[in-house]
Amino acid sequence: MQNSDNSLLVIASYPPKDAIHHPLIVGGASYTKNTLLSLQRVLTDKSIDYKITVLAEKLTANHHSEPNEKSEDINSYEDNGINVKRIWQRNNFGSFFSLINEINKYKKTQKILFSLELAMFGGQLSLLGIMLLLIWLKISGKKTYIVLHQIIANLQDMEGHLGKTSPTLMTHINNFALRQFYRFVVFISYKINVFEQTFKDYLHTLGDPQKVVVIPHGVEKFVNSVTKKQARENLHIDPKKKVIMLFGFLAWYKGTDWIVNQIDKQSIQKNNIQVIIAGGPNPNRLELDFYQKYLKDLEQSAKEKNILITGFVPENKIGLYFQSADVVLFPYRALMSSSGPFSIALAFGAPLLLADKLLPLTKTVDFQTTLTDTKIAEKDLFFPLNQQGLERIISQINDQTFLDKSHKFALTLAQKRAWNAIGQMYYETIFTN
Repeated sequence: MQNSDNSLLVIASYPPKDAIHHPLIVGGASYTKNTLLSLQRVLTDKSIDYKITVLAEKLTANHHSEPNEKSEDINSYEDNGINVKRIWQRNNFGSFFSLINEINKYKKTQKILFSLELAMFGGQLSLLGIMLLLIWLKISGKKTYIVLHQIIANLQDMEGHLGKTSPTLMTHINNFALRQFYRFVVFISYKINVFEQTFKDYLHTLGDPQKVVVIPHGVEKFVNSVTKKQARENLHIDPKKKVIMLFGFLAWYKGTDWIVNQIDKQSIQKNNIQVIIAGGPNPNRLELDFYQKYLKDLEQSAKEKNILITGFVPENKIGLYFQSADVVLFPYRALMSSSGPFSIALAFGAPLLLADKLLPLTKTVDFQTTLTDTKIAEKDLFFPLNQQGLERIISQINDQTFLDKSHKFALTLAQKRAWNAIGQMYYETIFTN
């Protein structure tokens, strides 16, 4: 098989054809597609001959945007000028051999972009498969550019997300193992991209700092032609309510349950608040019993307080929910990745409030400069995960000066993180090294 010098193989989770967001894929898949489309525009603008092929996970026929397409085309097709080959499956160790077999067909392709999410192939055993794959790529002379979606320095911060209630001996053992995994990834890769400066600082303690590049999470453009009034009419939301919205998959580490448990019925009624959780279950966690219990408890508590959980929000309604919100809340208990919902909020210029666990975001240069440029104080943008934090949220949602500043902050940071700029960063990292 012949390949151009500028050919690129991508190992990633990927959305169905013609889609960016989809209920049966996680955020990393949407991120990868946006990355490749932006990189594609840069390469085209520079009149560079290129070939991009994505080696993605298999989806069943009804996951695709075109369910009537011929069955032989389901796992191999072109999408926006990008070749997509669906050759691996979650929780199937044989998938790593399928990837090796397919990559081996591309003898002349040196560049591999690996959009790596810790659980993309399944449970803990899959990390061993990832390591073996990376060793094979190194031996084969490939240059592997890894997009490291999650960095967890201490699993104790994620106990609730993992179904634990307190640290155990296994927590410490797994912490050590995870640290060694990151050390190995830094060693074996050609370059690593992380989304935030705080993640780069952590990886610097484990290996060659010259390998690690910060490329912030890009901000997608959405078609948005409705006013707040129109959006609320469409979604049947009371125009007089103060709307606090959370967006994205339901997850403990995102603090989805925090607002549900922290706010009481009296506060909601007294302050004329509507809390909307615009999202549904994470499809990669549905097989976990403790996650099913988490969902059940969350839904029951939300129902008792008239808090709306919408389920997965289709692409054509994302703008309606963001336009309807007075403030978008991020009550994250842990920072392990750059937030996709945060980037979407920036796209709409939505006023933001973030838990103080996300304060390390301020280390990233463009975030830091945007705080200065828009004259917004950290103490106004961030809140603690306690009763005082809830009181601050209720206060800020009624403070128009803050809402205006936060709106300006979001729009300014969105401009700096536009996908065209991110595509240029990827081009410089992958094609000029």
